[in-house]
Amino acid sequence: MDDTEFESPAHEEVQADLRALFRGAIRMTLEALLEEEVRELVGAGRWQRMVGRADVRNGSYLRTLVTTAGAVDVAVPRTRHSGSAGDVLGRYKRRSGELDEAITSAYVQGVSTRRMGKVTRALMGEAVSRSTVSRVTRTLEEKVEALRTQPLTQAFPYLYLDATFRRRQVGAHGAERLRPGGLRCGRGWTPAPAGRDAGR
Repeated sequence: MDDTEFESPAHEEVQADLRALFRGAIRMTLEALLEEEVRELVGAGRWQRMVGRADVRNGSYLRTLVTTAGAVDVAVPRTRHSGSAGDVLGRYKRRSGELDEAITSAYVQGVSTRRMGKVTRALMGEAVSRSTVSRVTRTLEEKVEALRTQPLTQAFPYLYLDATFRRRQVGAHGAERLRPGGLRCGRGWTPAPAGRDAGR
């Protein structure tokens, strides 16, 4: 191969380079935001001597945040009296919000908690545990249950019905939830804003 020939990189190499670039950008952005947060806590910038400052810096520690681009190690600055700057990342948070949304979406689409680790490892190089998936999806289950059990006290201009056929189960787990004749009732509703479909 001479100097004029160009060999294009493999798709996997480009993806790996882009992920590394994104992780670096995420780390730099988060560390800049954390620096601003600790500056407000201390009342002075880094290496800045001021009379009447609220606190003093006390080093930093590395915290790993799992994002959709992969794991990012972020240096979180600490102060002597106020603790660490954690409002940007959220206290004790180890995953980005968009990763939690992706896990919830995959769970809704039928990916089991057991297989979720393989999916996340393939997508971003970092596996999540089954207990993590359970914790993330628990909020979804709470929202569904709140929607299912809320009272229907107001008048609704439209009623949308949907049904799912289920085989009747015999035994302790299924039969007690079914009404005589095999009918199981559930409900969910979303009110439309007032006047949204006026005139239809």
